[in-house]
Amino acid sequence: MYEDSWYTLMPELGTSKKSHSSSNTQTHGHRRKESLLQQPNEPGLINEPVEPLPNVYEDIEDTDTPPEPTLLRRANSYSDFYRVVKEQLSKDVLSQPKKSDKKTRAWEALLLPDSSYEVDTHETISFESYDEQLLNTSQQEYLLYRDQLTLTERHLDGLIEDANATLKLLTSLSNSFGSVEAQTSTFQSQCEELLQEQRRLETLADEVGTDLHYYAYLDNATRRLNAPGASRLVDDVSFGEMIENIDACIVFMESHAMYRDRDTYLARYTALLTKALHLLEHGYKIMLERVSPDIGRQILATKSESARHALAYGRFQEMMMDSYGLIPNIHQVVRRAYDSYGQKNESCTHFETYANTANNIFHTHLTTRDRDLKVLTQSDITEFQKEVKNLSAETASRNFIKQCFERMYNEESLLMKLFDVDPVWTQAADSVFQAIKPISTTIAHPGNLTPLVTTLQAVLQTAPLEITCNVVGLLANEYFGSELDDMESPYFIKCKQYTSQLLAHHLWPLTDTVFEAEVSKTITKASIQDASLKIGPVVGGVASSNAHPLVKQAIKLLGMYDNCMPKERSSKNSSVVFNIVRETIQVLQRAEARIQSLKAGTDPDLFMVKNLLIIKNELVSLEIGDIRNHGASMQHFVHIWDTLSPQNWVGFFSNIIGGGLWSRGTPSVTAKTLTVEDMNEQLDELLRQSIYNFTHRWGALMNDSQNRKPGVKPIAKVEAELESLLTVAFSNQPEVIGKLKEAIGQHAQALNDVKDEKQGMDALELESTKQSPAVETAKDLFSGAVGGIAQVLIGQPFDIVKVRLQTTTQYSSAINAATTIYKNEGALAFYKGTLTPLIGIGACVSVQFGAFNAAKRWFQTRNNGADLSYSQYAASGAFAGVANSVLSGPIEHIRIRLQSQPHGAGRLYSGPGDCIRKLGAHNGILSGIYRGQVVTIWREAFAYGAWFTAFEYMMNSDAARNKVNRKDIPAYKIALYGGLAGEVLWLSSYPFDVIKSKMQTDGFGANQRYSTMRDCVSKTWRAEGAGGFFKGIGPTLARAMPVSAGTFIVVEMTMRALNK
Repeated sequence: MYEDSWYTLMPELGTSKKSHSSSNTQTHGHRRKESLLQQPNEPGLINEPVEPLPNVYEDIEDTDTPPEPTLLRRANSYSDFYRVVKEQLSKDVLSQPKKSDKKTRAWEALLLPDSSYEVDTHETISFESYDEQLLNTSQQEYLLYRDQLTLTERHLDGLIEDANATLKLLTSLSNSFGSVEAQTSTFQSQCEELLQEQRRLETLADEVGTDLHYYAYLDNATRRLNAPGASRLVDDVSFGEMIENIDACIVFMESHAMYRDRDTYLARYTALLTKALHLLEHGYKIMLERVSPDIGRQILATKSESARHALAYGRFQEMMMDSYGLIPNIHQVVRRAYDSYGQKNESCTHFETYANTANNIFHTHLTTRDRDLKVLTQSDITEFQKEVKNLSAETASRNFIKQCFERMYNEESLLMKLFDVDPVWTQAADSVFQAIKPISTTIAHPGNLTPLVTTLQAVLQTAPLEITCNVVGLLANEYFGSELDDMESPYFIKCKQYTSQLLAHHLWPLTDTVFEAEVSKTITKASIQDASLKIGPVVGGVASSNAHPLVKQAIKLLGMYDNCMPKERSSKNSSVVFNIVRETIQVLQRAEARIQSLKAGTDPDLFMVKNLLIIKNELVSLEIGDIRNHGASMQHFVHIWDTLSPQNWVGFFSNIIGGGLWSRGTPSVTAKTLTVEDMNEQLDELLRQSIYNFTHRWGALMNDSQNRKPGVKPIAKVEAELESLLTVAFSNQPEVIGKLKEAIGQHAQALNDVKDEKQGMDALELESTKQSPAVETAKDLFSGAVGGIAQVLIGQPFDIVKVRLQTTTQYSSAINAATTIYKNEGALAFYKGTLTPLIGIGACVSVQFGAFNAAKRWFQTRNNGADLSYSQYAASGAFAGVANSVLSGPIEHIRIRLQSQPHGAGRLYSGPGDCIRKLGAHNGILSGIYRGQVVTIWREAFAYGAWFTAFEYMMNSDAARNKVNRKDIPAYKIALYGGLAGEVLWLSSYPFDVIKSKMQTDGFGANQRYSTMRDCVSKTWRAEGAGGFFKGIGPTLARAMPVSAGTFIVVEMTMRALNK
């Protein structure tokens, strides 16, 4: 803004007030100090040095600065001043003069005016000076402010101009700095690029140098490995470094596939690595050939076992380790393939190459050792065989195992010293253990237990089973027993590993094989003596003392197997245990069948309960099958009893009632179902079946005895007999006897409850569904009519063939008859005479079902709502057949006449009406159409009695077996049961049907062949034999299944629809 020289123009503080006042005196005596903002006019003062500003504060009276602003009265105007001055002058003239002294009065006398003009002039001049003086006086303050403001304005203008100039200077400087900054940034970026380029070039130079090193090393390695005497390099420490460098070069070439001549260099480096490893392998072999023969000769030369041991291990190790670089180089190569525990080294890039070399070295070492130590091996085997003869197989086996373990430990220690690797047992394929495992030697080494197992197996297979179990059990207890010291020696730890391998892979499978052979010999192939099928008294309070001999053998084998095996192996999924149990169950089933066939007095179900319970308790006591341990005598019987609890008796028994006539012959658990997976369940199921069969049979017997059923012993004798059986079988197990008696009583009560409940439900259902007899009869007749129509439509073709075969001899078989009829008469011939049976058989079937259901209701009334017996069902069916014969006799007579007449011009009857007229023309209408009625009544009674009885039995049995109502039985079952009932119908009545058909197709008068039913039977027997009574039964049975099935399914469904 201002130059520095301007700021130096400041008042001198040392100047006196007088000089300062005289230099600045103004009109009327007013004083004003110089303004601090005033600039000097002297140009020479600009370059004076800048001094700090002095203290500018002074006393107010010594300055000419304006007074402090205050609120002033308004100044008088000019006219006011003039009036005031005039008045003042008037006063001054008119006022009396002051009193003066004498001297003063003298001088005043001398001053008399000359004339009046001067007086006027003087007055006028005085007025003007007063005006000017007043004006100046009144404006003095404002003039000072004006001057001050003018000076301030001038100073401010200067400041603004200086500020603008400074801003322009700063703008130019900013622009200059911006330009410099831009130039500096560009220069900086260029410098950074140069630095980056420098670093890149340095990196590139390093990489090129490194890459060139990988290329250049080829000549050095090739020259060293191809030089004469290169085999001596393996005993130098630098040989290991060279292998590492070659491996690094191979890795480099593999990772830079785009480099020039990469494939060539990679192939040459790989060849050099292979050659170097081969030299190492060859060097170890040469060293072995130098050391091993000497050791072998010294071993042969001595007879001392301690000396042999020292030579075979101590001296051999000392001589092998006496090398400068061979053993360290082998350590390095082996450790590149495997870690210290013999596992695959995951960081190795060429595992196969290094592992192959290491495995070859292992093979060379073990085969050489086997050759040199054969003397020791033969000595151990000879000593073992001698101990077997002199001591025992058990002691000899234990000593031989310990001797072999010591040899194996020494060999493994030698491997760790020479190769710096521990061949720990593992299943991994890429491991030292798996590499040395297939190396076959006569000495036992850590990977090969075969020589030890082969020698033991030859003795244990021929030894008794107890010796094998003792050897296996003692071996496991010795090294895996619970009372072992916490601090175990390295030798003991290795022995535990050897024992694990020996047991898991050799001795346990051998023991399983021996046990299976023993089971097959003593249980499976053992003969069952009839004398052993009786249950004798308990001896010595031992529950198994009166068990079957083969069950005792099974218990003995289970105990032996459990003692020689750990719980983890014997209690879960053991094939030996389940094989013992399965074979024992099969033997017991054969024994049960033998007892049933002999009928020697032994209760077969009690026999099974006794022996199966002993087996199950033995399994539980040995904790086999994950079954918790319970009390000794009832530990599993309680589990079985929970399944057969009292609240389950009613439903359990009602499921079986009515099924006895089906079959009980094949049990649900057979030899084929006894698999390893469900052996426990199968054993439980067999035990449940046996308990149920025993309690069911004795419960029914007790119930019949209490109800005094004819032919049953009195209740006292039955109870005494039951008490005798249970006491002999379970004399030391009173809780079992009590449970069985309780179950028998509950079963007897359940039978009564089921019977009473069923009778009550049937009566209630009968009462609730009871309708008027006319309505029920109408429903029965309508349902039967519908079923009859279905029967005719289904069975008419079969019936045509049957009649033709029964009445003529021109057809050789049913198929020949059907084809001949179709060929000569067409398809409609199979429905000849359908109109009459369609109406008549519909009426007949309607009568059959109406009469049958009417008879059922009559029997139910007599039984007070109870179920009908099957004899009552048979009587109802026979009544239906007799009632039906009234219609079926003439209807079938007419149908048979129409079906058996010739075809075409030889036809005898034009229709049913014509047939009735011609039949009545001979002997009257009734005698003609009811010809053969007696045999028809016999046939109908037998046929429909069996038909309805079979169907009702199957339906009732299904409902009871599945615990459903009759109306809930599905349609396919109704059709099946109806078809089977049709087969029963014709099998029971076909001879009567043959006689009926012959008599109804017989002629009249001179052409009549049979006079009576007996005459027809005798002539048929003489002419055709027994086969004549079953002629045509094939198509009849074929027809019976669909016809009867269709009839019953239609009738049942119609009845269900009508009863909704």
